Amino acid sequence: MPASIPALLSFPSEAARQDAWGRLINLWSSGAKLLTQTRLSRGEKLFLSLELGGERFESVPGTVSAVEIDADGYCLAELAFSDALARGRLAKALIGALARS
Repeated sequence: MPASIPALLSFPSEAARQDAWGRLINLWSSGAKLLTQTRLSRGEKLFLSLELGGERFESVPGTVSAVEIDADGYCLAELAFSDALARGRLAKALIGALARS
């Protein structure tokens, strides 16, 4: 689903990184494409918090599977979600959002 959904990025405590913001520009139940000013690395673990169709998703675990840096310095990252329960909830919320549009 093409989107422009604000998302909070948080990182495991051992990463010693500050929370950051980004925008989901594509979202699937299995992952997302994220645009952010924060530099991410392939293989990096993170947690996303977002709202979709009135439902709040907190700390959805994911892994950065691909990264590109554009000419303006923005990071375009592909994420893979690793939690089956979160993927199921996202699938239901996406179906609901598509049905309403």
